Amino acid sequence: MKCYLCNKPAKFLCSCVERKFQICYTHMKSHIRESNGHVFEFLPEILKNYISSKVRAELHLLKKNVMLKSSNLIGNIQFSYQQDLQGQKRELQSEYLQRMSVEISQIRETTRIELQGLNRAMESTKNKQENYELTAKLVEMMLFDLKKSKFLSPLLSRLEELVKSISPKMLQISNIEYVGQVVNGKAKGRGKSALEGGVFEGYWKNNVMDGIGILNTEMFSHYGEWKVGKQEGRGILRFASGNCYDGEWKEGKKEGRGILRFC
Repeated sequence: MKCYLCNKPAKFLCSCVERKFQICYTHMKSHIRESNGHVFEFLPEILKNYISSKVRAELHLLKKNVMLKSSNLIGNIQFSYQQDLQGQKRELQSEYLQRMSVEISQIRETTRIELQGLNRAMESTKNKQENYELTAKLVEMMLFDLKKSKFLSPLLSRLEELVKSISPKMLQISNIEYVGQVVNGKAKGRGKSALEGGVFEGYWKNNVMDGIGILNTEMFSHYGEWKVGKQEGRGILRFASGNCYDGEWKEGKKEGRGILRFC
């Protein structure tokens, strides 16, 4: 099955539009950048591990919870005043209704301000370059600012858990020192490690390189997709001499279509 937008092999099923499209990895990435309404639940696992995707998903949920809390508060106020109005004299009813209107207006204004702040946080997250340490630091600063709000503070438990999960952790994997995301005691998500003769920075799963990443050594650099610790899929190998190979890989070896350039 080929990508709906190009001739590359289709990897993912886009489900955020009425018609479902089979699309390749490249067009999935560009689609996510261009479509604010993309449904997080339909993202492939490799993209769900992106810190920015997780943060945007939590901020979307936080916005929904803010609106729900606002609606509940307004409903409680209306119910309370309706109870108090029973048996009151006519001249007091107007005063009660005015006080209720003021309280509801205050909640609505607070909600508007908080939603504006969350929209700014979402836009900031969207515009940030995908960089592990920078993104984790951004989320910590964002959480610190959001905690200043008495209205938001009780709703931040999920975001607090996210900050804990993306904070860099050190892990010893055989003779490799790993710094990055750790889930259930294993490297999973984005991380960095010094391998024999080089440094790898990218995505991991079950203590091995798995996902998009770049390996830099004195002799060469390799940027591309990895699976179970080996190059798999699209990859670009550049040598210090300037020569490079841009093409397909399988189980750590060049296999399939590719272009070899000599400089």
